[in-house]
Amino acid sequence: MFLAFERLDQARTDKETREVLADALGAFGFEYFIAGSRRIDPHDFDRMLLLDGWPSRWRKQYRGDNLLQKDPIARHARRSLDPFLWKDVPVQTADELRVMDLAAADYGFVSGFTVPIYGTTGYQATFSATGRDIDASRDALKAAELLALYAYRRTIRIRSESREFVLTRREREVMTWAAAGKSAWDTGEILQISEQTVKCHISSVLAKLKVCSKAQAIVESMRRGEIEP
Repeated sequence: MFLAFERLDQARTDKETREVLADALGAFGFEYFIAGSRRIDPHDFDRMLLLDGWPSRWRKQYRGDNLLQKDPIARHARRSLDPFLWKDVPVQTADELRVMDLAAADYGFVSGFTVPIYGTTGYQATFSATGRDIDASRDALKAAELLALYAYRRTIRIRSESREFVLTRREREVMTWAAAGKSAWDTGEILQISEQTVKCHISSVLAKLKVCSKAQAIVESMRRGEIEP
C-alpha cells in the first residue's frame, strides 16, 4: 500500500499514474476505473476525463450513446458526500437500469465502488472502480478510497505543472477563493494580503480574460482550466 503511494509520487504522466493505480486496485479485485471532473457536458466527455482506466469499447459507447445523462452512479455521486458501493444506489428509471445491465453483461462491471471528491469549492470529481469480484471489506474499501484521492491529487498536480497558464499563481489563488464564495476582504485575510491588492488582482484577471464581472471571471477561469471547478 505504501509502495503504491510512493510510486504515485514518482509518476510524471497520466499514463504512469494509471499504471500504478491499476496495479494497486487490482489487489482488491478492481479491474477497471475512471475519474472525471464535475464538468457535465455530454458534448465534451473526453475533456472531463482525468484518469481513464475503462475498456475502450465501453468508453466509446458511453460517450456515443450519451450514457452519462442516464448513469445512476454518476447521478448519485453528484449528490453524495460519502463513498458508496454501487449495489446501494437506487435505480430510478428504465434507462438507468439499462446502463447498469449493459455495463455488467458486456463489460464485467458487476460490482463497483465510487468516491465523490470534494475541495474548497465543493464537489469536484468522481472516481469509480469496478470488477467482477471486488473485495468489499471495510479495509479494502478504505484503501481504495485513499488510492483514489491520492491519484486524483497527483493527476491534478501533473496537469498543473505541464499547463501554460494565462493568470499568475497569485491571480489563480485569488480566483479560487472567489469561486469558493469569499469576499475580497476574506481572501486578503486568507492570503495575508490587503483587500485592495485582492481587488487589483481581480481587475487584472478581468482584463486578461476579457470579461466584465467577477462572476464571469470565475466561470471563464474554470472553463480555461486556470482554476479547478
